[in-house]
Amino acid sequence: METRVAYNYDDFDKTKIEGENSGAGLFSPFTFICVTLFISLYGLLSLYSATFDLAVRNNLPHYYYLATQIQGALLGLVLGLLARLLPLKLIRRSYYFFVPLAIAVLVLMLNPEFNKDGVLYIKGIRIIAGANLAIFASIILVSGTNASIKKLDERHGIFYGIVIIFVAALAYLTVRTSGLGYYFLLVLVVVSMLHASGASRGYCLISFLFFFVTGIYILLCNSDILKSVIFSSLPVADPAMYDHQLFISQMAIKDGSFWGIGLGHGLYKLGLLEGIESKYIFSSISEETGLIGVIVLFLLLFAFAVLGIRASQRAEKKSSYAIAGASMGIGMFVFISAAMNALYASGIIPFSGIAFPFFSFGPGEEALFIFMSVVQYRFIRLMGRPNEKA
Repeated sequence: METRVAYNYDDFDKTKIEGENSGAGLFSPFTFICVTLFISLYGLLSLYSATFDLAVRNNLPHYYYLATQIQGALLGLVLGLLARLLPLKLIRRSYYFFVPLAIAVLVLMLNPEFNKDGVLYIKGIRIIAGANLAIFASIILVSGTNASIKKLDERHGIFYGIVIIFVAALAYLTVRTSGLGYYFLLVLVVVSMLHASGASRGYCLISFLFFFVTGIYILLCNSDILKSVIFSSLPVADPAMYDHQLFISQMAIKDGSFWGIGLGHGLYKLGLLEGIESKYIFSSISEETGLIGVIVLFLLLFAFAVLGIRASQRAEKKSSYAIAGASMGIGMFVFISAAMNALYASGIIPFSGIAFPFFSFGPGEEALFIFMSVVQYRFIRLMGRPNEKA
């Protein structure tokens, strides 16, 4: 009988394992599909629970937000599957498309007519949160240019400087259009990518300090941003001194207690908490599913991030630095943005406006995150196969 030889995705040294399926292992592409599917379904169910009353109050079908979100998810899936037909070399150079697109969207959003709470609206139609597109463009830019840096052996040279200039431009436009929270999210994602791509710790530290000090400077020099941060930092019931919606959000989280009051039985979504479909959706999840539901949710998000980090580590061992950076960036983008949304809704950090990936309403963002997930699946699958070239 012929012995089948395949590869175990748990084997970090990438040696051959006898009698295993090609997708075997805890860190396999199949695991990633299951995790992403659970997160997506959890998000759609939570969104419907949080928004059916809001839709009715707005004279819309009770399933409006759910149906629109599903359309975004299907669009992202189709685009992701089409991207799988493209060679990796072309995907790596897609920053030529995404960076100008993100800059154009953010510049357009500088006009208040097109900017509503950090989301691009054209003729009343919601398009996409510009900051999420900017972060994705930064991921593509940093990972896509890193291969050229390595090839030319310029790890600390002018190429990193050029990349940082474009990232700084995206970061500046992001803070102008979407607030300081997205700015720091972009910085954390980019620095983690630089580290995963082989940049020295000193360079990563200097880059982080540069952006951190710049963020503090922006905070102190912009009265509107400073007022928003202060207004979200004092947990008192007086609406003249503290964001009243944030106070209600904390009450909803507290009332959820350990087990929650039951999916679909939330009270704060019935007109008490504005933004329940976006920046405060974590409050609805906490109220209805309690601490147990929140723990399950973040275990799934943590698994999503770990699978990306694992693929990044494998890519670095294979000297596939572009994939190493992209896998790290996608994983950290999803997990950190979810954590920042939850921390804000809980009153722990004062940076508002960050959407909860896969959960907050936004067909454009849903399409973007599903698209990134399909790309991440391809990276995980490729990096589990030691004899394939990047």
